[in-house]
Amino acid sequence: MKKRFFIFLIFLAYSKLGFGQSVLKGRVKNSNGKAKGVNVRLIDEDQNVLICKTDFDGNYHFNLKKPGSYQLEVSAPGHKSMVIQRDIGGGEDKQVFWQEIDLIPEDKMVLRIPDFYFFPEEANLTTNGKLELNKLGGVLKALNHVAIEVYADPDKNRNQKILARKKAETVKKYFMAIGVQKERIKVKDKSS
Repeated sequence: MKKRFFIFLIFLAYSKLGFGQSVLKGRVKNSNGKAKGVNVRLIDEDQNVLICKTDFDGNYHFNLKKPGSYQLEVSAPGHKSMVIQRDIGGGEDKQVFWQEIDLIPEDKMVLRIPDFYFFPEEANLTTNGKLELNKLGGVLKALNHVAIEVYADPDKNRNQKILARKKAETVKKYFMAIGVQKERIKVKDKSS
């Protein structure tokens, strides 16, 4: 009897450990094709979280420790966040599960412009600020259907609120100068 019970325990342990490490991988695409640098999170049934960013070709890759239900969360600036539920079955052999994701553009993008884009106590952009806005401007031009709200985060006193508004206006003018349509850009005093 003890021998049968022992064999049963070995069988039970083997069946629990018998899941060959599987892989969940895929590609994230946007309207331009490959979506580089997109945040991808994988959450298992125990709320353990794995995080990665897509590579140059929009690919992501997760090694899975066990079978079960997983939640895949994808987020990228200018696109709606997405949540996809995937059930990963068990098995002794390594399995590869593929999930391709097409990002859906948002209708509105809210931009909070950091203070380090500007010279201290001024609404004039630094060279690094201009470089960063050039990168962002390229994205905004590609997402030509997205409305843009620009705001700078003011302190509580009146002078800081005026300066924050001037910084937001400077960013709007800069975007217009690099080819983003004026009608798409609204300046806000604070984020909504």
